[in-house]
Amino acid sequence: MPPIKFYKITKQFLTERYLNTEKSLEDIANEIGCSRETVRRALLQYKLTSKYKYRGLIRTKKSFQKGHEPWNKGIKYTPKQKAKLKLSGLELGRLKKYHPCKSRSYGAIHYWVRSKKGKARKCSICGSNGGKKGCTWANIDHKYKKRLSDYFEACNKCHFEYDIKNGLRKPIMG
Repeated sequence: MPPIKFYKITKQFLTERYLNTEKSLEDIANEIGCSRETVRRALLQYKLTSKYKYRGLIRTKKSFQKGHEPWNKGIKYTPKQKAKLKLSGLELGRLKKYHPCKSRSYGAIHYWVRSKKGKARKCSICGSNGGKKGCTWANIDHKYKKRLSDYFEACNKCHFEYDIKNGLRKPIMG
């Protein structure tokens, strides 16, 4: 491959500096007189990677490495800090696993149903696909229990009419 324009960054130069001597991207960029991004692009162009590669981006050697001790290991929390962590939804440094049905909100329950049953595709009442807005999962009795059998596919029009017919919604007077 030809060297990158404007800067004479060769594969041999990058191999020596980045892989052999393990210099950081910033150090190499300062040595050449270009930006860190230019060096990163050159490494990607020449397909030079090292053990610091992560999700397609090349990390510097200053990043956290396996086996190193984290900065917050062994921190002791006061009772006041523990109470704050519990209020904010954290549990001493760990996120609580979100369970949508425990929150019992309308959106959370529908999110759970969609994750289990998939996207509603066809109205079970009229058979249409719902037009521009599509179909949704409608609750049969508006009790929002954690039962997948309590939900059916309905377009917006049929969902609205179903709720009015069963006394789950007031009709719009107009």
